Amino acid sequence: MAKLRVLFVPDSIYWVTGEITKVFAHFSPWVSPTIISGPIVQRIAASRPFLLKNIDLVHFLCPYSSWQLLPFLHTRIPTVTTIHHVVDWEYEKHNLQGDALMTQSEEWVEDLVTRGVARDRIVKIQNGVDTNCFKPVSSAERIALRRKFNLPETDPVIGFFAKKSSDHNYRKGADIFESAILEVIKSIPNITVLIVGPGWQEFIERLQVKGVRVLNFPFVKKVKDLAPIYACLDLYWITSRIEGGPVTLMEAMSSEVPCISTPVGLAKEIIQSGKNSILVNKEDSVAIAQNTVLLLQDPIRLKAMGRTARETILAKHSLGFSCPLLVDLYGIALKNFSDRTGQVMPKLEITRGELITKTTYLPKQHMEAIPHSYRSELFAEEDLLWMNSLKAAGERREAWYFAIKACLHAPFSLEVWRELLRKNLPHGFSSIIRRIKNHRVFAGKS
Repeated sequence: MAKLRVLFVPDSIYWVTGEITKVFAHFSPWVSPTIISGPIVQRIAASRPFLLKNIDLVHFLCPYSSWQLLPFLHTRIPTVTTIHHVVDWEYEKHNLQGDALMTQSEEWVEDLVTRGVARDRIVKIQNGVDTNCFKPVSSAERIALRRKFNLPETDPVIGFFAKKSSDHNYRKGADIFESAILEVIKSIPNITVLIVGPGWQEFIERLQVKGVRVLNFPFVKKVKDLAPIYACLDLYWITSRIEGGPVTLMEAMSSEVPCISTPVGLAKEIIQSGKNSILVNKEDSVAIAQNTVLLLQDPIRLKAMGRTARETILAKHSLGFSCPLLVDLYGIALKNFSDRTGQVMPKLEITRGELITKTTYLPKQHMEAIPHSYRSELFAEEDLLWMNSLKAAGERREAWYFAIKACLHAPFSLEVWRELLRKNLPHGFSSIIRRIKNHRVFAGKS
């Protein structure tokens, strides 16, 4: 059969859901993939819907973009929605309108079933990790990396990776992290906290005022550049109240970095507490601190736990491991759409050879369904979308990098330059330009 033309819709091609879509695209050779962020798909649906004519199925990886788009797609194209986790059901329940649902862990399968979703509409597809990228390094390499990142060569380092905008209703547990680290420094004052992700300036300043040594990388441009950062860690903390994955759990474990985690999402399924990492109760900052001190004071146990953690990931959670399950997921969506609308949809008859997952992963931004004449401008729109997200998080320096990328992608686009000027000129200049523009409009009418 011809390849299924799938539009993957993450929140941003530059963040976690964007990376998940690139993995799905790479390890599903039976799919012809197109990856476009949710806000940009909304603009296309409103002003250029003809760009969606070459799509057989839409897979939303972001649960929020689907809210406005599902009514538009309802009778046009089969849809798969994703619920990673639920913070506020009012903001998630629209995803039940999808023809099939994807989630990552058994916790959220059961949650959806209790909310009345038929189990045969749900497919659990766990995220995987690139074990060739996220891997342990030698002691000499570790010291060299720590020097490179301006970290102490031998003092312990604890990692915490997330963007502040993901901390809806304090779900990332930054307050728990703060309480725990203040307890740890009573016993190990020379510890360093390494935070990766934008928007945490206020949190970081608060820790520093209380005597915690903190290093922050607001944004790491490529996933492969995260690997050497994990290699510098002694421990990785997940203090979350709610999670679907998290992906960082598996990246840390694959890097032979033991984790101390609350029992959220995949952590409950992957962690064998005391063997490959440690589970603690939610909100229990004391248990996080106590286990951290005990592990850091027992380097032999810490090292053994790290090795077991990597073995766990290698066994069942390597990149592409779950991608064949997309056949089931999309098959359900196509059937339910056909039953609902009466439209005849293709049957997925995928051969075993088309399910091969053991290929070298090369992340790529796909736009197979989009005519070439529109691609550069859409790439520029992706850059501008992420530029605005970084600016909103207070990361202006990183935002300028994506402003430049947008110009390089579409140097002659008036829309790109208009957006750049509107978002980056000082407010006073923007007001003057608007007044001049309005004066000319009204002068022309008089």
